[in-house]
Amino acid sequence: MTYEINSLRSARVYVEPAGSYAVDNSATTGDFIDVPITEGFSMPGPAREMLDPMLAQVRIDGRAERVAGKRSAAMQLAMLLASHGVDMVGNETQPAATTWALRRLLTATLGGVSLTGTEAAATTVQAGTTSTVVNVTTGHGDRWTGGSVIVCQVGSTLEAREVLSVSSDAVSVKQAFSATPTSSSNVRGGVTFYPAEDPDTSLQFLLQGRETADHFLARGMQGGFQIECKPGQLAKVTFDLKGAACTKLLDHSGINVPSHANWSPVAVVASELTVPTVGSTTRNRVLASDFSLQLAVAYEPVTGYTLDGETIVRMRRQRPRDGVLVRGTFTVPYEDATWITARDDREDRAIFMQVGASAGAGWLIAIPTVQITEVARAASASGISGQTVTFESRLDSSAAASTTERSYAALRLHAW
Repeated sequence: MTYEINSLRSARVYVEPAGSYAVDNSATTGDFIDVPITEGFSMPGPAREMLDPMLAQVRIDGRAERVAGKRSAAMQLAMLLASHGVDMVGNETQPAATTWALRRLLTATLGGVSLTGTEAAATTVQAGTTSTVVNVTTGHGDRWTGGSVIVCQVGSTLEAREVLSVSSDAVSVKQAFSATPTSSSNVRGGVTFYPAEDPDTSLQFLLQGRETADHFLARGMQGGFQIECKPGQLAKVTFDLKGAACTKLLDHSGINVPSHANWSPVAVVASELTVPTVGSTTRNRVLASDFSLQLAVAYEPVTGYTLDGETIVRMRRQRPRDGVLVRGTFTVPYEDATWITARDDREDRAIFMQVGASAGAGWLIAIPTVQITEVARAASASGISGQTVTFESRLDSSAAASTTERSYAALRLHAW
């Protein structure tokens, strides 16, 4: 027995396929990959119900021995909202779920993931490109579809936009670039995560501390997450997970030393918030001093008889309260009645937050249709007279006729 520092821990993750909820896979350690957890991660407790048989007693202080009941598990995983580190110009080796832990977590909790396609050569900007339509290398237009992300060089900066539609090799964007993309420059794609109606996988974690006995397995984990993007800070994501069980494994022979692939942290420095009108390509940059999101991804157990799941057959995603997947706010200087009018006229707006401006180290948080629900007076940065605007998500109204989950999604997260 040794006394070890509590913060020295490691976590590895495996995706439980559909139909294998909470099935112990700890013997196949090669199926697990390291999770870049933030220091201070707290190991979940091996919780278990102890049931009282209520056996009648004949002595006043007597009581029956409790019976071991079902196990449960709960854990929070905080980490950086790091991108994948791959320059997705079209002829790259794409960031895979076998190496990118955050991809495993986001795909399991949201349910949907897609990648822009690849070609034999890098994609470049071709003649005839405008600020709203990018003409790409002949034959490369099929890399993109509506609801994916396209990233172009504009001057000395990379700008990310959601794709509205594709016609042959002409890619139309929902919101104009700040200027026409640079001729002959590379055009990047990305990885898009989006909510599915019924995600059917779950997560399993191998958890270790420096003490050899500190070795646990968390099975059947599922839940939601929150994103934080504060100016000048590193972008963060925190997962709140619950599951079937956290059980003690045999002592390990030495703590796993993590190796993190596809981990490219993103500072909220070269970043931009835009809130355009849906249906208009006019770029609408918002000089916000603060931006916050509250995501309502939540799961509840489907209970029943099962040998592995501690009475849980699987986890089922639940409908958010009032059907609102994303609520959020941004605070801006008070200059005019734009946001009051947007609320009163029930305008369809979109929220696009670009975080980072380096290839392989950027995100585009897209809430493609929102309704402004409240405008409150509040000080902006440095005590400037301001207002805090509250918004709620709706399904993507620019894809109202679509039947694909990615196209009508109320939230899309693009790593590029």
